[in-house]
Amino acid sequence: MPELGFEGADRIHDFLFVYEKRQLESGLPTLGVTRGGQSPGIGMMMRQNRSFISSFLKFVMPDAEPVRRTELPRVPVPLPRFQLSLARLMIVVTIVAVALALAVTLGGLLTSVFEALVWCVLPTPLIICAIYARGDLQAFAIGALVPWLTMLTVHVPAGSMFLPATIWLLVLGVICGMVAAATRRWVVR
Repeated sequence: MPELGFEGADRIHDFLFVYEKRQLESGLPTLGVTRGGQSPGIGMMMRQNRSFISSFLKFVMPDAEPVRRTELPRVPVPLPRFQLSLARLMIVVTIVAVALALAVTLGGLLTSVFEALVWCVLPTPLIICAIYARGDLQAFAIGALVPWLTMLTVHVPAGSMFLPATIWLLVLGVICGMVAAATRRWVVR
């Protein structure tokens, strides 16, 4: 049986005192509990009086709403534990710091390299795939070249809009290539 703290002991003693008072008022035998303590015959009286035990238990441990336990899905394979080490954390912070320093120092150069890759280098394999590849790869390459040709023939952005236009061109190339490959599959089906 778990030990009760001081609050629990006070509650039990108060209950026994109230119970004794009710027993005296109704003319039934009492447990002999007073405010100063309890009589040695309390155990025997409790064994004889089962209603006392049930009412005592309801007073000390009132009925609560039943606890509903939700079943969590069992994971068959335990997930790997993620543990940080000070050395790894220091390496990651150093790499991020060096990358940010290069971006601040060489920001214009990195932007120019990215723009050259998107505008000049990336269309080259797409043209080769459009000519020599077959199937979905050829359809993707032709669809991805459409935004480049449109942007070169209609309007080449200049100045501060060149980098956002380059990023948008890259996204449009991927979207148009996927649409072209999906359309080819739909037509061939």
